[in-house]
Amino acid sequence: MEEEPSCGGKDMVDSYVGLEEEGDRCCVVEDENPMILDDHGKEDEHVNFEFSQHLVGGISEPTLGMEFPSEDDARNFYNAYAKQTGFSIRVNSYYRSKKDNSIISREFCCSKEGFRREKRSRNVDSGDDSKRRRARPITREGCKALMTVRRRENGQWLMRKIG
Repeated sequence: MEEEPSCGGKDMVDSYVGLEEEGDRCCVVEDENPMILDDHGKEDEHVNFEFSQHLVGGISEPTLGMEFPSEDDARNFYNAYAKQTGFSIRVNSYYRSKKDNSIISREFCCSKEGFRREKRSRNVDSGDDSKRRRARPITREGCKALMTVRRRENGQWLMRKIG
């Protein structure tokens, strides 16, 4: 037997359907222009709707020439794509403007990009005994996944390189 909602506000909803009965319909967005609300229930004007549409049905493949309203949107897009594909990202490098020292370009890459530098083994002296430092796991495996974005004069961030 199906339980009723325990919040006491059953009269406030049109109908109560358990998720089991809803099937796959619960994950489908039927409204082409949904209203996105903030934490207080008011319409959020600062949401990039085109970017948020990617999140509904999965992230599309990154392509050269894609534009993002901000550097954070570019990072969020690539991070979501990376999670969907099965890797994680980090900032590899960035360039600053000589005029105002603001960031004008940023390169995101797979967290396993490149290889660890070969270091000489260091010994830690502790009295008469010489102890070797603990070996850290190898995390760099030479992955080539990367994305470079550059800020344009209009403030948009353009995808310049993808690999």
